[in-house]
Amino acid sequence: MDVTQPRNAGMDWHEQAFDLTRGIAAYVDRPLVAGLARVIAKHPKADIAN
Repeated sequence: MDVTQPRNAGMDWHEQAFDLTRGIAAYVDRPLVAGLARVIAKHPKADIAN
């Protein structure tokens, strides 16, 4: 398995971004990262890539 490639290539990138930030927030236990995860959850179709 290539770890640089997503396992679910067909999965929406918004969902992957939420999962990633939620996981990082749980790991580092920082309010800023948890806040980012909450914003992504509230605005799932926001264009956060730009």
